[in-house]
Amino acid sequence: MQRDLNVTKGDSVAIAILIYPYFFILKMTMTLIGATSVFLNTWWPTEELKYALSVSGGKIVYADGPRVARLKPLQSSLGLDIIGDHDPTSDFVHGYFPIIN
Repeated sequence: MQRDLNVTKGDSVAIAILIYPYFFILKMTMTLIGATSVFLNTWWPTEELKYALSVSGGKIVYADGPRVARLKPLQSSLGLDIIGDHDPTSDFVHGYFPIIN
């Protein structure tokens, strides 16, 4: 079951996507809302992503396909809401909130 995610001023939103054109739109949107953008290195393995998310306090993560696969094991332990986007260079990953239905 899908639920609504509301991002408000002061929220930390982690971004773990390759730099596609929508990366900049996402960053500008976070700035307009007043949310803090936490950039995650797309090369990091799961353990490094875990450390960065636990230190930054990010509970909402916007990620593309390969990053969603690395973040899924952390979802329950860190209480993450993952907003996923399909990476055109990878297989489609299920089990996240799609940005476009």
